[in-house]
Amino acid sequence: WKYEFLYLPFIMPFVLVSLFTMFIFRKDLQRTPREIVGVVTGRLANPAIALLGALCLVQLLLKIDTAAPAYILGTVLADWFKQGFIVITPLLGALGSFFS
Repeated sequence: WKYEFLYLPFIMPFVLVSLFTMFIFRKDLQRTPREIVGVVTGRLANPAIALLGALCLVQLLLKIDTAAPAYILGTVLADWFKQGFIVITPLLGALGSFFS
């Protein structure tokens, strides 16, 4: 499992632009860059944990094989619901499209 960090869409527009802006307006800053980074890091800690969890879940669901979690979940639910599985498949499809 390899993840390219620079493919993340927030790096170029947000991180680099904010660093460049801090460099340009460094005379007008009311707080030190260390304090600013501390506040931003504190605010982003919980969302970052949630996003990393979602990223791990998506990578698990993208596996292709009979041992993949999505395959196991689908076969277990199909065995559970028998003919009623047709009713819940649109919901599962919507859930799958949300994660991928």
